[in-house]
Amino acid sequence: MQGTIRSLPPRNYRSLQILAWLIPILVASTLFLAVCLNPAAFMKDRVFFPLLIIYGLIAPVGGFWAIYQSIRYEKYPWKCVAIIVFVPLGFIWYYFEKYRKRVAQAEDLHGAGGAPLSQ
Repeated sequence: MQGTIRSLPPRNYRSLQILAWLIPILVASTLFLAVCLNPAAFMKDRVFFPLLIIYGLIAPVGGFWAIYQSIRYEKYPWKCVAIIVFVPLGFIWYYFEKYRKRVAQAEDLHGAGGAPLSQ
């Protein structure tokens, strides 16, 4: 039965998860590079300059958070730290690929309330 729902190939949700962290990193890095190459064109805009300030504040704070989380909870933290340090907005990658999975595993182990399940 060609053309029916059953004949459609299954979706690869893994690629959609990668896009969740890859797109913000690429957009922010592209905008930052554009500002570095032609700053006069962007500084006249009243909306863009506050976004640049927010980018400048979020990137280091998020990086410090991700480094702290990595050193504290990862078995081999230096691989994650290298990505966080050398990739602009690398903490977004850490949040989607490591932190959310670790929190979900902890919730599965301890129940939805966060407290250990009684035996």
